[in-house]
Amino acid sequence: MKRKPYFKVVYLVMFVLVIAAAVVAIMITFSSNNPPSAQSTADGASLSTQATSAGKTEAPEKKEQKSDKLEKILKSETVSLKKKLDAPEMLQEPELPTGCESVALTIALNTLGFDLEKTEIAENYLEYSADFINYAVGYVGDPFEDDGAGVFPPGIVKTVDNYRNKAHKNAYSEDISGTRFEDIYKIIDGGCPVVVWTTMSYTEPNFDGDEITENGFTYRWYLNEHCATLYGYDVGENEVYISDPLNGYITMDADEFEALYNEIGKLAVAVWRE
Repeated sequence: MKRKPYFKVVYLVMFVLVIAAAVVAIMITFSSNNPPSAQSTADGASLSTQATSAGKTEAPEKKEQKSDKLEKILKSETVSLKKKLDAPEMLQEPELPTGCESVALTIALNTLGFDLEKTEIAENYLEYSADFINYAVGYVGDPFEDDGAGVFPPGIVKTVDNYRNKAHKNAYSEDISGTRFEDIYKIIDGGCPVVVWTTMSYTEPNFDGDEITENGFTYRWYLNEHCATLYGYDVGENEVYISDPLNGYITMDADEFEALYNEIGKLAVAVWRE
């Protein structure tokens, strides 16, 4: 089971730090030779900036329009009745007990012909949350430990950017959250594996009450949150093919998987190379 992110404790610590900073600012105001009103304004601006940076990690804005590649794929009026990309099987344990997202991305990248070891993304390119709170834009915790939490699509897109820029690879991705499930088939048919958020063992989502809104999109935290790579489908058999970092290759009823996809929030990232 993924652990609940330690948001409330961190928020309390930040609150105490902000109060302490405010006390220091007041002391400086009274001891300064500057006019009180001017000093108070300067300190207030500083504290406001500090609180903003501590409470929220900046993230790239979601594109209103799909990339040229995805736009072309989604405009296609035809889709194959079945498609299966050549995805590897890769298990996250024992090295990455809470690293399903980085391993799912590694599976997707290797499907495209890149050559990555299991822990390479987590060690060198995974985007981590700068404030240890915002799991929307960066991993919260440590994927190498049992008490790690996770990360959602914006953080995985940034991870692909890190890989492309640092390793000089032609890897690209896009947050396609909100995409209709039938359009996911088109994306796979176009040669793009899709990293999809679901639940461990594909059980009912266990929402613990925590959520974060980032760029107008709300991400809810589930205690059984999981991430896997969708690499194929068969319309006639009503099946989807998944490379799952916990369970290996899985063939699942498409309707059941779609129901989970919808309930979790339609969270997904398409990956491709150019």
